[in-house]
Amino acid sequence: MTTRNVPADKGAERALEIVDDFTKLLITLAAGAAALSVTFIGSVYRGHKLGLLAVAWGLLALSLLCGMLARGTYIGQVAVGRTEVRRGLLEILNSAQLLALIAAVALFGATVLLNLHSGPKILALRDAAKVDSGGLAVLPLACRTGDTGGCNLRIRVAGAGATGPLRVAQVAADKRAGIHVRLPRELRSRARADGQARGTVTVTASGRNGVDSTTELPMRFVAEMNKTERP
Repeated sequence: MTTRNVPADKGAERALEIVDDFTKLLITLAAGAAALSVTFIGSVYRGHKLGLLAVAWGLLALSLLCGMLARGTYIGQVAVGRTEVRRGLLEILNSAQLLALIAAVALFGATVLLNLHSGPKILALRDAAKVDSGGLAVLPLACRTGDTGGCNLRIRVAGAGATGPLRVAQVAADKRAGIHVRLPRELRSRARADGQARGTVTVTASGRNGVDSTTELPMRFVAEMNKTERP
């Protein structure tokens, strides 16, 4: 379809002003949504669905970019005193700006709901833990709760066909912690014989919202050398 230009009359000028006001409103809303998402990261986000949050940020950036380009197109049309009939560049940019903002808000809302109804997220800060001669390992863990309530943890280590005793611990939210756990005898013996052994750390975490989450973390247990074995 061919786009044609016509001299701007009062009605067309008023229509352009309305479109520009709408463009500025959408820019304000996109900037506000971006600021709100930063607040969300600090107060609600529990580490789940980061991909959705990243896509939402990308769409907000796209909405802002389209809004800036639409404003530039509007200024250019006013400067030359001519308007484009429907399906011009201004309309395309405004449509893209609006659709990107709607999609971003929808994804952002979905991420909030999914995190509010999820348990804390457990992160392994390293993939290896040192094991002393007594069979104790220090697990480098962190807990993401989205609030200041901290995490209650129930931890078991399994490997070499055996499972160790339950370890209960409490850690502060968003703080790294070194948690001492006792390995099963078989896993400890293999680590001593080979210098290291692989096992799995199962962590069940509960936060202030009462929702539990269970995470299995592969871990390499490295035996400390030149230590006298404890009785």
